Amino acid sequence: MDEKNESDKTDSVSFKMSKKALIIAVLILLILILLILIFVQYRKNKNNSSVSPIPVPTVTISPSATSTTKRSVTPTPTSTSLQGQTIDTQAAETAAKGILEAMIQRSLADAKPYMTDDYYNSLNSEGFAGTSSPSRDRYEIISSQYSEDGKIYELKAKMYMKLNSEDAGYFDITLYVVNQDGTYLVNNVTYEEHTP
Repeated sequence: MDEKNESDKTDSVSFKMSKKALIIAVLILLILILLILIFVQYRKNKNNSSVSPIPVPTVTISPSATSTTKRSVTPTPTSTSLQGQTIDTQAAETAAKGILEAMIQRSLADAKPYMTDDYYNSLNSEGFAGTSSPSRDRYEIISSQYSEDGKIYELKAKMYMKLNSEDAGYFDITLYVVNQDGTYLVNNVTYEEHTP
């Protein structure tokens, strides 16, 4: 009788172990499928975003001697014509620069006037502020381009970091600006890996 009980317990433990293993295997498979779907969607979006470059002078923003909140900006062209549409590049860049300045100040409230409501609502203050060390020091606009239909204006920038008053590398940022009822607003920002 003891041998039968031992055998039943062993079968029960074996069944429970294989049930756990099966659940883990199914979860891993679902995660892999999800990752594949995300990758396919990313590649699809990347291939569908046909853009043409606009020559824009490099703009470097550096702190003024009297205040860390004031920045000097070199003006850029005010508009570009594309397929019969006029894109106010200055207004689009003003929105992007407003976000970049707010990132340096670590203030989502300062960024809000330059964002679409949907993008603003997708963020929180802590995530937007990022880490305080290393801190965001200054930015440089690297390039800008627009979609062929003129609906999205994309600006690429470098955000330079400081740690204990020393340069601590940078990370690349891409800001996507849209014309929302005549107002240019950022509707998404993507970040690249930090480069020391």
